[in-house]
Amino acid sequence: MTKLKQERKFRAAGLAKAGAVSALTMGLVAGLAAPAMAADDGYALPTKGDEGRAHIITSVEKPKPGQPVSITASYDNVNIFDLKIFNNGNAKHIEPSQDWFKLFYSWEGAIKVGGNACADLGGSVAVQASGNNGKSTGWFPIDVGNSLKSVINGLGSLFGAGDLISIQTKCDFVVSQDAPSVLPIEYDLKQSNFFGLLKHDTNVYANLPIDVPRAPGVPEIVLPMSNTKITSKGVVKGRVPTGAGYNGLVQLYNYGQPFGDPVKVDKDGFWTAPIPGGTAQGDLWLTARALGQNGNPDSAESRGVKVTLDDSVNTLTQPVISSPAGDTVKPGEELTVTGTEGSQVTAVDQNGKVIGGSAKIKDGKAVIKLNSPLADGTKVKIQALLPNNPDVPAKYSEEKTVQAAVERPEFFQSFAPNVKPGTVSPLDVSFEPKDGNFAKIAGKALVLTAPEGVLFTGDASYQTFDKDKRALNGGGIWLPDAAIGDGGKTLTVTIPAAGDLKTANATIFKVTVVVKTAAGATPGEKANGTAALAGYTSPLKATVGQ
Repeated sequence: MTKLKQERKFRAAGLAKAGAVSALTMGLVAGLAAPAMAADDGYALPTKGDEGRAHIITSVEKPKPGQPVSITASYDNVNIFDLKIFNNGNAKHIEPSQDWFKLFYSWEGAIKVGGNACADLGGSVAVQASGNNGKSTGWFPIDVGNSLKSVINGLGSLFGAGDLISIQTKCDFVVSQDAPSVLPIEYDLKQSNFFGLLKHDTNVYANLPIDVPRAPGVPEIVLPMSNTKITSKGVVKGRVPTGAGYNGLVQLYNYGQPFGDPVKVDKDGFWTAPIPGGTAQGDLWLTARALGQNGNPDSAESRGVKVTLDDSVNTLTQPVISSPAGDTVKPGEELTVTGTEGSQVTAVDQNGKVIGGSAKIKDGKAVIKLNSPLADGTKVKIQALLPNNPDVPAKYSEEKTVQAAVERPEFFQSFAPNVKPGTVSPLDVSFEPKDGNFAKIAGKALVLTAPEGVLFTGDASYQTFDKDKRALNGGGIWLPDAAIGDGGKTLTVTIPAAGDLKTANATIFKVTVVVKTAAGATPGEKANGTAALAGYTSPLKATVGQ
């Protein structure tokens, strides 16, 4: 398959089917990597930092120095049209800014091995797409750097359904002859949605064990997963294969000078050495030796490990929900959170279950959207973590309470756009009759009046859904007779006839139109639009961005 044809395959992939697989639980035994588990196409490495949707596979369970190996990283995609996934209790698998809908969605994945880009190791990078029908493309080589950025769907895919389950990034490289016993693997995923306005970063870490020959009694230093920095309260971990005459002590060195007191090795060969008090901030070059019965070095020097002593990564303040004010929040509401710069903040309930988005604090704040629906009385708080220092305990904001739900009318706005100048956005209105009778709107005119500051483009389509919020007619059906009035301030759409409208098992009828900003529009939320259909009315609102 040619490169151009493969690229078209990626662009035509559209919206993805739900295919999330729970991530393996991360485990480090005395600082060493947990063993890989067999997978269909290799060995699944235990991961840390993922959201239940990222996977890292190695082709060789424990490669030797000089041996070729392939590392494949993937991220499960989600199909917006299978709305049931948002109500099945697996909220931790959903990132609202990327999964509610996809409009000019892009995805960029990068694999680092031992802190180095794949290409820097002399390796090669490729990408492959997999569908829910069991088919997949060939591996598509990436010949610049070690990252992929591919537009998965364009504007037209807003109304089209695809079957993409996941996209995999692969790094093929040869293990260096001087590789340590554990190679840290990092998968950096950057998602961008809705013309780049909605972004979400995911960092996933794993350890690849290397079958390094060891002389008896020569210690090994093993740092925590993904750690290139350490604090003055941190520790250095390692192990020593038992050798003849070995008395169970290890001495740590920094640039060849003793670094702290000798430490005892446990019965299984593992040891832990604290950072000596008063050590200056900055780079350390650590090695270790086993000590003989006389207290003198009794083994060759271990492989060196470079880390940075940086206490700034140990500072984490309590996050604060600065908006909305008060003690209550609504399902689906956006929360403005302030806290430590660079910390990862996530909305959780009183039991620690994820019930909303996750973001990094940038310029002092972050915006997180709560899931919807949420049970009345649910306690909402923000969890803060330091991504580069998993040893620092999480901190939590004060709690807010989800307020009592208000019964939704039969005719309502189901999606409110946030549109910036020069961009477009969908606006949805839905009809959900309590008696299930769609005939009352069949053939009637839907008249929309745009909120101040936005105009209709004339594009419109409709969908129907069952009681579990699953789409019954794919990505939607165009409404070709939509008529613009008053320079785009109004839009009139004729609802299909009863025979076309009512699909078996349908409970919701939704119309999607597209809006843009009007010339001279001022930023802010506008709530003075209206929608009218067969005697039903609903207010329309939109936000004009800057």
